[in-house]
Amino acid sequence: MNSKKGNKRYQDLAEKWLNGTITPEEEQEFSTWYHTDQDAPVTVTSYYAESEAEHKAKIFHAIKESINQEKESRSSRKKTFLATWISAAAVIALLLVSVGAYFTLLQEGGSSIKAVTKPHLRYKNDVPAGGEKALLTLADGQVIVLEESRDGMELEQGIAKVIKMNGSLAYNQGVKGNNNEVVYNTVSTPRGGQYQVVLADGSKVWLNAASSIKFPTAFTGKERKVQLIGEAYFEIARNTAMPFKVEAGEVEVKVLGTHFNVMAYQDEKVLETTLLEGSVQVTQAEKEQVLVPGQQAVHQYGGAGFKLKKVDVEDVTAWKNGVFLFEQSDLKQVMRQVQRWYDVEVVYEGTVPALAFTGVIPRKENVSKLLEVLEMTGGVEFEISGRTVLVHKKGN
Repeated sequence: MNSKKGNKRYQDLAEKWLNGTITPEEEQEFSTWYHTDQDAPVTVTSYYAESEAEHKAKIFHAIKESINQEKESRSSRKKTFLATWISAAAVIALLLVSVGAYFTLLQEGGSSIKAVTKPHLRYKNDVPAGGEKALLTLADGQVIVLEESRDGMELEQGIAKVIKMNGSLAYNQGVKGNNNEVVYNTVSTPRGGQYQVVLADGSKVWLNAASSIKFPTAFTGKERKVQLIGEAYFEIARNTAMPFKVEAGEVEVKVLGTHFNVMAYQDEKVLETTLLEGSVQVTQAEKEQVLVPGQQAVHQYGGAGFKLKKVDVEDVTAWKNGVFLFEQSDLKQVMRQVQRWYDVEVVYEGTVPALAFTGVIPRKENVSKLLEVLEMTGGVEFEISGRTVLVHKKGN
């Protein structure tokens, strides 16, 4: 194909993808080009690349719209979001990167995007995505590997019955018997694991990777209290007579009935509480703050009080919905998530590149897919050997 005509053709396809008019046949054509003719740059018109900020806003909006459309139509069509995302990535750069004040995926002049070669030769092997894995620690110290336990498994813990079914654990309060003691269980996910727990009051908890929750097998008294390490999304059954409390490091979250997310990893710099519905009160030392939906309370470890900000709650809970969603995340932030979800060791060689990432990547894909897209920035390269990911600045 004549290079000028080819350039124009893929420019048209890029614009069609952005405005949502691309057909399945055109997407396939686009994907074929990506895998066979990646060195040919494609010019994106000024409508789509007027500036770094506008380009980011338009493409980021397009990504979110694609996710929403995929959720709505998942039952009626087989095409995955990844196929849409990867096939378009080389031209419209769905992973966006800033280095200093420049948008590095735009070539000099701000109007052209050039794809990069896939770096398979540096990947000695691949690592699969995480899945539904967790350990259940009973009151007597016995540990059960949940992914190895059969569906329908039942246990009695104090006055509650525990049932494992379809990748989740449910507690039903009110088992009759002589033992009325309230006992505690802990569900913990390893790196590369996530799990759902339904507590005795009907509240639902989704645990992210490398997280744990300690809770009573039945709720009695004047409050419902659990302890969290890591990250979890909560949907709390309303009970005005018995407030629900989450102890997470230096912060306590108090609710009556609501939906919220708590990120309290000990290797992060901050602890974040994000409210989706209802209201919550966050407390740290003597400082209290009531949140409204769409608000996030950020507490810096070792500091005092909270910084409040408005957030897109879909961004915060993206992990629960099966995607990585980065928004101006630095390289180490991104790689900490990679380390938790893929259960790999991340090793940095030389100076860590000063990159900030914005983009969306499905969590179900092997680690190589994620790393390939990160490498499209041109600023960083990766090597995979066993369960170690080596990170270095491109050119080192």
